[in-house]
Amino acid sequence: MKFTSKLKVLGAAALMAFGAPAMAADWEPNGPVTIEIGFGAGGSTDTMGRVLAEVMKEQTGWNVIVENRPGGGGVAMFTSLSQRPVDNQTVGMGVGIPVLVQLVQRGDELPFNIDSFDYLGTIAKAELALVASADAPFDTLEEMIAYAK
Repeated sequence: MKFTSKLKVLGAAALMAFGAPAMAADWEPNGPVTIEIGFGAGGSTDTMGRVLAEVMKEQTGWNVIVENRPGGGGVAMFTSLSQRPVDNQTVGMGVGIPVLVQLVQRGDELPFNIDSFDYLGTIAKAELALVASADAPFDTLEEMIAYAK
């Protein structure tokens, strides 16, 4: 199975997970649905957002637009959402931890707080790998820590 096919399957699962309740309520957009992505084009969050938009278009026929709002680990996107008039057709997609760190470190400086948004659902969970050069004098995290000491 190609990587893009796997992403489409994941996107369809995400749509079913949080899109079905909205469809069950017979909600229909009165214009394009916009997904604001909290990172630049080409990264994993952008890719997942674009796959989700494509699956939404295929399954609903809606016009779904992806807009990238990079900056501050997602802060630019959250700021954009918090300052725009509520249209019930714009949602944001980002990574939670960088924004939570910003809220803890400088929450008084941000134009939004944790209560400014409703959590709709999780699109994906991912693991991050720590890697080193094959020529490094260590092969495991424990060896790297010992080497650093």
